[in-house]
Amino acid sequence: MANDFINKVAEQISNKRSRKLITAELESHLLDKIDYYVDIGYSQEEAEKRATEEMGNPDDTAVPLNSLHRKNHRAVPIIICACLLLLMFIFSYQFFTDFHYTLSSLAFPHRIWLDFISLGYVVTYPVMLIYAHKKNEKIIPVLVVISFCLQLIAPTVEEASSGLYNDEPLNMFCVYQPFFYSVIKIFAEGFPAYLKCIFTAAPARYSVLSNFCYEIMPYILCAIFILWSIILFFNIWRKEQMTNTKKGNLYLKIFEKAMTIIIALNLIIVSCSTAFVGIKDLVSGNTYSSKKQEMTDYVLNANLKNNLSTLADRIENDGYYLYEKSFDEDEKYCDYYDRGGNFVLRLSTYENDDGKDEIYTSLTYYDTYSHIYDNTPEILSDTNKIKNIDIGTTFDYIKNSDLLKYANIIEKTYYEDKKETEIVINLSINIHDDDISIGNNHSCFRELTIKNGVVTNWNSW
Repeated sequence: MANDFINKVAEQISNKRSRKLITAELESHLLDKIDYYVDIGYSQEEAEKRATEEMGNPDDTAVPLNSLHRKNHRAVPIIICACLLLLMFIFSYQFFTDFHYTLSSLAFPHRIWLDFISLGYVVTYPVMLIYAHKKNEKIIPVLVVISFCLQLIAPTVEEASSGLYNDEPLNMFCVYQPFFYSVIKIFAEGFPAYLKCIFTAAPARYSVLSNFCYEIMPYILCAIFILWSIILFFNIWRKEQMTNTKKGNLYLKIFEKAMTIIIALNLIIVSCSTAFVGIKDLVSGNTYSSKKQEMTDYVLNANLKNNLSTLADRIENDGYYLYEKSFDEDEKYCDYYDRGGNFVLRLSTYENDDGKDEIYTSLTYYDTYSHIYDNTPEILSDTNKIKNIDIGTTFDYIKNSDLLKYANIIEKTYYEDKKETEIVINLSINIHDDDISIGNNHSCFRELTIKNGVVTNWNSW
């Protein structure tokens, strides 16, 4: 027979054979009650309604019955959840430093892949907890709480926190910082700014909002998940004890709906924005390599004789994202980002040979990615070309040999007093090889100083 009470109970009985037996038994009880009420004068519809009400809460009936009839296969989803949580812990431990977008007053590069991984972490917990609520698996919320306890322990291990400043307090739940990047960018700078920054390394600008979202919200988010898990555990336990769970169910529904809306909005914004910008860049051929080439050419061709405001306006009008600007009296600079790297335009002073402070203007390109190359004939050939660069080597030779693609820093400086332009280029090839000694021998790091089109000095390390 079709009855809402029986259907709701049946949904929560995991074993198919047990489900049929329990459904048949409940139908028999329900029909007996209906027959009783029909015999004393109720209509068929009224009799079924009263009989169903007497059967009670379907959740309170289903949970203990399911516990009695559950089979070993129920362990499979629990094992899957445990393995997934363990993998998440291992990953967050291995990449602990990468997940930091801020650390006190310090800001670190943005990476879109970290945004998605952090989003994946935040999605995983509600999915597990909603599943546990539906299937009444109280071991899953226990696993979730253990997972957060492990995340608290991980940063205290020296290897996990290596690379961070020891005098700065660690953010124990930094794995959730990238989740808030889109929120901070959109609310603080607008949606167009976020679209510009999706594939760049530009950090979120420092503000009260960014500081709160990066430093405080990860802890609040974890507290919400832990509280949700605790309420769910006791809710399922009370069901098994045939105790009233109405209040607990209300709290759980609030958690489920609120987190579903928040996460869904973030997922839609990040996914759709990334897809939009990715497709747009694919159609226009705007790749990391092409942008790096464009930015290095921009530095090399820049006319630094213009005043700083003119140069800054030109760079921003050319579509580069302005991250930070300072026109203080002591030092003036502008910081720009794009897919191919980072620009810093600076106006400052230096002490000349006579001990006087003179003005210089510089535009510096920084590659915001680390590169490790395979030990191939082409790479080895380029490595030898870089090693053979000496004083007197022309800049045209370096460009024509296509060696600028290995530049991680290019700085062009104009000294106003000397009316002289100087270019400093850092060329770096870091070769990976299973034999470490071979990789170290072939790797090459060289800093070149170029004036009037020729190398005038070089350093290697």
